[in-house]
Amino acid sequence: MYEATNVHLGDYTSESDKQRITCTDEELRHVNRERAEPSIETILIDEISEIRRDVDKSQAGFERIGYAFAAFGLVFSFMIVPFVLAGVLFTPIAGGSFLSAGLCWYGFVMFYRMERGTLDVLEIRANDDWYRFFTRQESAAFDEILSRLPDDVVNGSIALDRAGQ
Repeated sequence: MYEATNVHLGDYTSESDKQRITCTDEELRHVNRERAEPSIETILIDEISEIRRDVDKSQAGFERIGYAFAAFGLVFSFMIVPFVLAGVLFTPIAGGSFLSAGLCWYGFVMFYRMERGTLDVLEIRANDDWYRFFTRQESAAFDEILSRLPDDVVNGSIALDRAGQ
């Protein structure tokens, strides 16, 4: 039996060890304990007909956007200093500088917190239903799961992927 934490089903929300996947000789079981009543999804290994592996980069790059906002936040913060030293706070230029600096720093924090990085995706087809699992790319959870699945399922899916390309 193999168990991995921080494996999300359907959508990657945040890093949490409350979602996990368990792989046995007979089934894959995903347990989500983030809600009040835990949900359990079970996939029998005999029912798996196709497996796909991919990388999701849609949640990466927000950190750089946040740094761009921080750079503009610094510029507007330096523009505020002469107004504060002169005691002039309620002019359109001073007010615009205060507002712009505040919005830039808010943008920095918002985009910086949105960064999740590159995600590893495992798609499993069983009985015409697709199950999409997500985890951090640095994790070897899906490598371990694939090594525990029957070779004919894994190799057959890889051959299908190459034929489709």
